[in-house]
Formats: sequence, structure tokens, C-alpha cells
Amino acid sequence: MLPLLPLLTVACTPEPVDSGDTGPPRGVELLPIPDMSGMDLAVAANEALDVALGVHAERAWTQHFAALELGSSGCPDLYFGDPTEPDEGEEWMGWVDACVSTSGAEFAGEARWETDIAGEDIGGLSIEAERTLQADALVRDTQQTFFSWDGRAEDSLLQVSDPDTDYARWTWRSDVDGTLRGTLPMEGTVHPEGWRSDLSLEMSGEQAGESQTLELALKGNVYLFEPLLQGNFDSLVVDLAWAEPEALGPDECTQEPRGWIGVRTPDATWFHLVFQPREEDVASGEAYDNSPYTDCDGCASLYVRGVAQEQLICTDLSWLWSDPRLSPPDPAGFLPDRRGY
Repeated sequence: MLPLLPLLTVACTPEPVDSGDTGPPRGVELLPIPDMSGMDLAVAANEALDVALGVHAERAWTQHFAALELGSSGCPDLYFGDPTEPDEGEEWMGWVDACVSTSGAEFAGEARWETDIAGEDIGGLSIEAERTLQADALVRDTQQTFFSWDGRAEDSLLQVSDPDTDYARWTWRSDVDGTLRGTLPMEGTVHPEGWRSDLSLEMSGEQAGESQTLELALKGNVYLFEPLLQGNFDSLVVDLAWAEPEALGPDECTQEPRGWIGVRTPDATWFHLVFQPREEDVASGEAYDNSPYTDCDGCASLYVRGVAQEQLICTDLSWLWSDPRLSPPDPAGFLPDRRGY
């Protein structure tokens, strides 16, 4: 009689089956951290913030009307309402054309805009204004592109003032989603080839005599055409909220903003600088604790491709509060002068 154990062992050994299955997927191998020896990320954060401050609806709005000054009678054709759907009752003004003006400027495409402004005497002066510019428009000649806007830009302004007491309060909100290029809007900027952006900006200020306070919030992204920032970075992303020291309470951090800012190389490597937590604790209303990243030291935690690095990036953003761009637009600009075109 043959022993049973060997027979059972053979019977329980399955035959190999070639199913084509290579087994469970292997872990994704992370690329090595790139060489950062030629990068100054503290300076890059300042440059990116400087760029973001210039990405707003007023730039597209004012330079569009500057470009219209290059037109002539009948070029471009102006309309109140939609020329293709006159019964729609759209309350906007705009132009649609493909022409060359007497100045030699070519207008191609279309643009439409809406404005609303109202004032009220409430013991001082209260002004509320809104404007929107939506376009796929190009203005150029044989030598240069004066203005090109493909997208939507809108902003709103609330301003309250009392000249008798030297008191003023204002809030300005801007949203841009599109591509802006041309010598008119980009003159004097560090990115003369223009940008493509989806960015929201909110500024507010209050002034009483010689005392004033400022607050700022930025959220969104900007892609820059050449030249690159520091010769390295073609994009920025930001989600920051901050206020100048005079506007902050005694327990709030004055050395750094809440949130983060990032820059990207053309090979899609992101470098994020994370400051104080942007979110607040629902119960307390204070920034949640995440030591040591909540330290108020002016330094940001560095993430490369989403991977935390050991070093901190210490920045000085104090220049922000003396920047002349932290001021509201002129309410008169919400009602452009229609004479001459």
C-alpha cells in the first residue's frame, strides 16, 4: 500500500496557469528632487506675488479702451445689444468687426462690456460700481499687437467716504479668466509677452485721518509667457490672505500670510511655499494648530512635487504694504468715455 501523504501533497499542488497577469501594480517610483542650486525660492515667491498683484480686471478694461482710441468712424462697428439677436434685449455695449482703421490699426473679433454704477449720500458718499469685459478681440498693426484679450474680466467696487472727517472705506474685488497680451497692457511689466490666468483678487482698506489699514486675498493661477521668472519658472499658483500689521489683532501673525504660493518650471515641477494655515478652525475661528508649520517666523515650509523638504524658505514680504497698487480703482473708470469711437 502506498503512503497517502505524498499523494495528497501532489494533488494539492496547482498547475501553473499563464493568465497574462503580472500581479499587483508596483509602487510608483518618485523622480529625484531636482537640483535647486540655481534657484532662489524666496526671491521667486516675491516675484510671483508681484506678478499676481498686476493680474486684475482693471488692466484688461482700461487698456481695451486705450486700444479703441486707435479706431476710426465705422472701424470697429459699435453696437448696443446683440447685433445677431436684437430681440434678446441684452443691455451691453460692444463691437464686432474685421477692419482696418484710418490709423492703420486692424480690429478683429468682438468685445462686449457692461457697467453699473450708483452713488448715494448717506452723510458721506457711498459708491457701488460693477463692470464686465468679455471678448475675443485683437487690435494690431503690421509692427505689433496693441491689445489682445480672450476671456472674461469683471470687478466690483464699494467705496464709502466722508470728506468732513477724512474717513474712507473701500473693497475691490476682481476676477479674470482669460489670456491678455499686447504692448498696451504689458508696457512696463516684468512679463511683456502677457499672461493666461484664472485669478481672483480682493483688496480692502480703511482710512481715518493719517491711520490706515489694508487687507489682501489672492487665489488662482497665472501662466506667464516669456521671459520666465528667474529664467526658471513659467507659472505661479497662489492662495494667500494677509493684512498689514495695523489691521491685525495682538494675537495674529504679522510676519507672514496665511496660505501658500507656488512656482512651476516648464517641466511641470512645482515648488510650493506653505505659510500659516489658510483655513480656520470652525469652533474657535482661529487658524488650526499644525506645529511647527504654524510658527510665526516669516518662513515657509517647502514642498517639491508635493513632497515636504527639510529646509524652510524665509521671505520678506513687507514691501507689499507700501506697494501703490494696493489702492482702489477710480470709480469714474467704471463709466468709460464713449466719445471718439
